[in-house]
Amino acid sequence: MAEQTVHDKRVEIVKQRLQEELINEQGQPPEPGAVATVVDAKAEVLADAPVQEFVPLLIEHQARDELRQQGLHRSIPDDE
Repeated sequence: MAEQTVHDKRVEIVKQRLQEELINEQGQPPEPGAVATVVDAKAEVLADAPVQEFVPLLIEHQARDELRQQGLHRSIPDDE
C-alpha cells in the first residue's frame, strides 16, 4: 500500500470536513461518494500547480462552490 503524502492527507481532511458540514435542502448529508468525487476532481486539476502550499485550500473553496451549485449548503447547528 502506498504511503499517503502530506498533500494527500490534507485533501482527505477537506473531504471529511465538507462531508460533515454540508447538507441538502431536506437536511440530509450528501451521498457518501458525492463529496469525494468533487474534491478528487478539483485535486486532479490542481495536481501540477507550481505552489502546492495552498492547493488544499483552493480545492476546498472550488469543491464547496460546485457542491453549493448541486444544492448542498452548510449545516447551521441549532442553539441549545
